[in-house]
Amino acid sequence: MKELSIERDIISVIQCRRLTYFGHVTRRDKDRLPYMPLYGYIHGYQGKGRPKKRWIDNIREDCIDIGIPI
Repeated sequence: MKELSIERDIISVIQCRRLTYFGHVTRRDKDRLPYMPLYGYIHGYQGKGRPKKRWIDNIREDCIDIGIPI
């Protein structure tokens, strides 16, 4: 990374932007479209295998990495 004079890695940039958007969405009205999928639950059949990783799971991991409460 020193060869390219990059000071921030891509993971920290993605985490920062994801948490910024999360803060933006949580301040919105609850009847707005971006807010509903964040806390919504989908009813129906769950397939075999490992559960899919949700967006809120990524947010929780980012908060743990940074050391801030959700």
